[in-house]
Amino acid sequence: MADKKITELTELVTPADADLIPIVDASTGETKKITRSNLAPEGDTGVQGDAGEKGDTGATGATGLKGIQGDQGDVGPQGETGDHGAKGDTGSQGIQGNEGDAGSQGDTGIPGEAAAKGDTGTKGDTGATGSTGAKGDTGTQGDTGEGEKGDTGSTGSTGAKGDTGATGSTGAKGDTGADSTVAGPKGDTGTQGDTGVGTKGDTGTAGAKGDTGTAGAKGDTGTQGDTGTAGVKGDTGTAGSKGDTGTAGAKGDTGTKGDTGVTGSTGAKGDTGTTGAKGDTGTFENPLTTEVGLGENAGFSLDNALSADGKYSGIVIAGTAGTALAFGDLCYFDPTDSKWELADANIAAGADGDPRGMLGLCVLAANENAATKMLLWGVISANTAFPALTINAPAYVSETAGDIVVAQPTTTDVVIRVVGFAVTANDLFFCPSPDYITHT
Repeated sequence: MADKKITELTELVTPADADLIPIVDASTGETKKITRSNLAPEGDTGVQGDAGEKGDTGATGATGLKGIQGDQGDVGPQGETGDHGAKGDTGSQGIQGNEGDAGSQGDTGIPGEAAAKGDTGTKGDTGATGSTGAKGDTGTQGDTGEGEKGDTGSTGSTGAKGDTGATGSTGAKGDTGADSTVAGPKGDTGTQGDTGVGTKGDTGTAGAKGDTGTAGAKGDTGTQGDTGTAGVKGDTGTAGSKGDTGTAGAKGDTGTKGDTGVTGSTGAKGDTGTTGAKGDTGTFENPLTTEVGLGENAGFSLDNALSADGKYSGIVIAGTAGTALAFGDLCYFDPTDSKWELADANIAAGADGDPRGMLGLCVLAANENAATKMLLWGVISANTAFPALTINAPAYVSETAGDIVVAQPTTTDVVIRVVGFAVTANDLFFCPSPDYITHT
């Protein structure tokens, strides 16, 4: 092949990995070959480094000649990010100025006479406040340089604080009057001394700010201008003499009585007292002379477990026996003599022993014409007088005078009448039915 310049060669638009490319070896100055794949091999993606300090922007170079466009190479590994630049040192703080001395206190005046109080003097004018000093010019800001950031300059020392002015002397106190029986007029109060005003010290000049480094580092900052001296504070005016105390005024009218305050909160509830001892059981007046009222859910309670033969619980009525009576005898109230006699289911209506009217069980044995007591309604235990009872079964008037039976009578013309129901085998709930039938 004849010698040609590279610019005269035929352009290869899409090179293969094995195609050769001429390259100059900088170490020997020789022209060598390299395959396209070795020229820009695709390596592993490197570990991302720390963000480096931004470098200066270089000058834009001249635009070179447009070369032959080759195939787009593979993206090479990303280089490590440079280390972050170190931050400059902070300047040391300036020394604080010394505090000024406190002015000495003025002498105390001699006490005046112990007499009538002198007139109160007019208060003196307050001295004008001194002007504030002009503010110093601000220093010109320095140019921003290039390069590393410089150290921050030291802060300037704080100026010393000015001395506090001496306190003015206290005016002399009036003489004490001579002792006498008449109180002399009180001497005038001495004039109060001037209050000393010290000139405030100048504020120290602020230290120059350190140079700002060049870009990468910030350039030097210009020196800050001095702060202007503070104006002197004006003197405080002399206090006037104390004026005379006025005559005591007449006593004012008594003010209207204020509103009554809000009632305080109710105190905590006290502890519940101890329950008192149970009192003695009261006794009923017998006989009662007033009505007994029963409220809701209240009533007379019958004893449903009588302890022995001859016991009862219920409503009774006193009367006279018309014949000899024993405990548990069934009786009727004889209308001819108003006495209690033995009832008999066989007796015709209106004859002695007729069981069709008011009935009762004898609970107080008695001889004829003696006092007795009848159970009109209630519970009674009469083992001797009663037959064996069947619980909740009825009992009837017997054909034997004064007895009760558990089997209904069947004799012609006999009276069939229920007188109660058994509570136990021995106890009867006596509640005579107002109804009866005559067996036919």
